[in-house]
Amino acid sequence: MLLHKMESDSITSLGDQVLEAAQAVHHRFGPGKPKLTYVDALCRELELREIPFEREVWMAEELHGLPLNVGYAVDIVVDGKIVVDVMAARRITRDDEGRLLALLSLSGLHFGYCVNFHARQFEAGVRRLIKN
Repeated sequence: MLLHKMESDSITSLGDQVLEAAQAVHHRFGPGKPKLTYVDALCRELELREIPFEREVWMAEELHGLPLNVGYAVDIVVDGKIVVDVMAARRITRDDEGRLLALLSLSGLHFGYCVNFHARQFEAGVRRLIKN
């Protein structure tokens, strides 16, 4: 139980660092840019903060333990622990949250963020999801 709490605290701290980096990107560029601008800028911000990440991680669907030729490219996986789905949309919908849950299921990870850089207020464009 203690190990689980420590791991959760560590992921929460890492998530806070990711959100600080994303907020810096939002502050710099504001809403209205293409998604790729935000992905590139967030990756740069993570690099500058020395936060390990992988970009465009492919996750294939499986059937009976065999990969299918369909799947998803995850925008950013931070330190092998947090999925970040970068958005540049009018708002975050239930479909977007469902997509993040699907990404969490495919990745085997439990923590994820939808970060919508088109929101006028940064906080309004962030959803944190935890999959048990």
